[in-house]
Amino acid sequence: MLLAEKDRLNGQVQKLPKTQREVLRMQRDVELNQEVYIQLLNKTQELNIVKAGTVGNVRILDTAQADPHQ
Repeated sequence: MLLAEKDRLNGQVQKLPKTQREVLRMQRDVELNQEVYIQLLNKTQELNIVKAGTVGNVRILDTAQADPHQ
């Protein structure tokens, strides 16, 4: 069913003039690149959130001492 529809659409596209086929190809490329860009932005935001939530390594070097002047 889907393959038949795909073949039918490909047949219609092949009947279009070369410039219109090129425009369709470029539109598909733009849509695909936009999706990839959005996915990369989302991944960058996720990584920034993970980085912000990461606690650094902390060690206590000296024990706390009370202020003798109090």
